[in-house]
Amino acid sequence: VEQRAEEGEGTGMDERPRALHEVFPEHADTIKRLLEEDPLFKQKAEEFHYLSRAVHRAEIKEEPVEEVEQIELRKQRDIAKDELFRLILL
Repeated sequence: VEQRAEEGEGTGMDERPRALHEVFPEHADTIKRLLEEDPLFKQKAEEFHYLSRAVHRAEIKEEPVEEVEQIELRKQRDIAKDELFRLILL
């Protein structure tokens, strides 16, 4: 069963990293606008994408990491996701 981002994305093996508009599909238009107009949002979105890819690579063992490091990557990704959501709602 696929879990939605709001329910704790990344608690299991993700099939692939999810794009920001897939994490928050109801805000796709706002995300597109912010990516074009807000440098801070764009920087945070790039950070989220990087962390999502890092978590994915660790989960599929493409780039094996210690479990503690994988947990830390997930925490960082989730913090970035929360910061982006806050910016979307402003």
